[in-house]
Amino acid sequence: MSYGTIDDLCFYEVVGCPIILPDRSILGYVEGIKRHRGGCELWLLRTEDGREIQFPIYEQLIVECNPYESVLIDPPEYLLDMYREGRHPENICDIVEREVASYRKKAA
Repeated sequence: MSYGTIDDLCFYEVVGCPIILPDRSILGYVEGIKRHRGGCELWLLRTEDGREIQFPIYEQLIVECNPYESVLIDPPEYLLDMYREGRHPENICDIVEREVASYRKKAA
């Protein structure tokens, strides 16, 4: 089963699920959810090496969501680079909002 929009998804349906990148590698596993001070919601992920990643939940970044199984995402490469380097963006909500707005302009 997969969902058309992230709004249809309940958190408990993805807790423990791997978050998979386009190359089929695993970014991390969903451990929690929280609201960022910038206004967006974040999945709290745990990587295989034990690091925590706070990943923004935006429908435009989610390619496929299979509740209780996995979530395939396609985030901007610079965002992945920050996470791989162990850095967290200061205001992830603003960064992703700009990316989403850019995506919408290209799609129009």
